[in-house]
Amino acid sequence: MESLRTFSWAWMGLTAAFGLHVVDEAVNDFLGYWNPAIEAYRESIPWLPLPVFSFGVWLGLLLFAVAALAAATPAMVWSAEKGGKRARFWLRFVSYPYGFIMFGNGIFHLAWSWQMGKAMPGAYSAPLLLAASVWLLREVWQVRESE
Repeated sequence: MESLRTFSWAWMGLTAAFGLHVVDEAVNDFLGYWNPAIEAYRESIPWLPLPVFSFGVWLGLLLFAVAALAAATPAMVWSAEKGGKRARFWLRFVSYPYGFIMFGNGIFHLAWSWQMGKAMPGAYSAPLLLAASVWLLREVWQVRESE
């Protein structure tokens, strides 16, 4: 059960890093870069299904995602401890995509900053996002190995 306890800390750590990443993007005007880029892509690739956001909708959706992920922590750990092998499957089913998506997000922000030659919105929190996602992925693997 120690691996499940450590998993829960890793999940909370990644969720906290994601929350800080949202703040980093909001404070540094991420949408000021995102929306014009998407509009330019739509001119050359009209079928590209990427949205343009208003600040309120964008921030609200991200804050909802962070709150939902934070609220899911006790339920995931409880079901993993009490639910047996099937519940741990669902824990992995959710955790692997979460970890890989956040890892990719961190890589994207660092690569974008490198390409632009300056720190872009989200770059300051990207290393924390990378470290926390690797931690979660490692802990999910440990839960799998403990079965």
